[in-house]
Amino acid sequence: MIFPTIQFAAFFALVLPISWLLMPRARLWKLFIIAASYVFYGYADWHFVFLLAGCTIWNQSMGVALGRPRLPERMRTLLLGLALAGDLGLLGWFKYYGFFASNFATLSAKFGLAAPLPLLQVALPVGISFYTFQAMSYVIDIRRGRSKPAGWLDFAVYASFFPHLIAGPIVRASELVPQFATPRDPTKIEAARAFELIVGGLLKKVVLADMIASKLVDPVFGSPNLHSRVDIIAAVYGYAIQIYCDFSAYSDMAIGLALLLGFQFPANDAAQRVSARYSRSAACVTRGIVGRSTKKGWQSRPERIPSTPIISPSHSSGSLSSHEQIPGLDPDGGQPVERRSQEAQVSGGDCHRSVPL
Repeated sequence: MIFPTIQFAAFFALVLPISWLLMPRARLWKLFIIAASYVFYGYADWHFVFLLAGCTIWNQSMGVALGRPRLPERMRTLLLGLALAGDLGLLGWFKYYGFFASNFATLSAKFGLAAPLPLLQVALPVGISFYTFQAMSYVIDIRRGRSKPAGWLDFAVYASFFPHLIAGPIVRASELVPQFATPRDPTKIEAARAFELIVGGLLKKVVLADMIASKLVDPVFGSPNLHSRVDIIAAVYGYAIQIYCDFSAYSDMAIGLALLLGFQFPANDAAQRVSARYSRSAACVTRGIVGRSTKKGWQSRPERIPSTPIISPSHSSGSLSSHEQIPGLDPDGGQPVERRSQEAQVSGGDCHRSVPL
């Protein structure tokens, strides 16, 4: 079941009022949300709910073991490695077994050997990457001492919570599990922001991502020989935009749905950081272009160059440095120092300072 469907709309319209009715009874609410999340996940194929349950039991067992007091450091490292090996082994089997098996079979056929691995058609469970990496973050945080093991019911809700189960965003246990401790207050729901995120996500998914896929990406990738280079390049960039819109849309809808249920996911400010970084980069490029153009302007009009002789450091035995050759002129950018100082203030300082993503 995915968000922009009639089936999910009916599902959520049923779950939302029942969730608020059961909210004062914490244990009953948790059991209901787990059941609803498993129905949501097993809608496409009910066999996959056993995979989700197994991942939950495995990582909670490892988390409880890692959280024991006075556990030797060597044993903690061993348990963490075991937990991660189980998670990555599960992920690798479903995502990459077919890839490696077919390639080994092709390579073996060239040498006249039998295929070393049986060729199996392994169905990829929806959302397996998201909840596997989320479970890995849980045991890693316990190993590093950033959080304590959650209760079994709390972790089961955290691992299967349907708003972020199949498409993220990945939320740390320390950010979500504490919200399960007390009933949510229905008077504090940010309904306006929730509907804004949900509607915006739907538009981003249905109008932008799906339209780019159907009108541009799929036709070109389906038959690239029938399209020009410009079309192929446009399809490549269109595919990047489609992927971004898909993930961004699902994250927005997940945050909005969680808000309606009374829970807050951490705000995603990556867009602001990227914007800040590219704004700084654009300022640096502008400064470089202006500096180069100004330098060319000085060179094309020699009558404007001051008459002060340019003394090369290799020919000078005196104390005159290369920065003192032309008073008032910056030798790197070819522009007056005062103007460069003003531009540096406008651009926000050192353009080489990175903005963390």
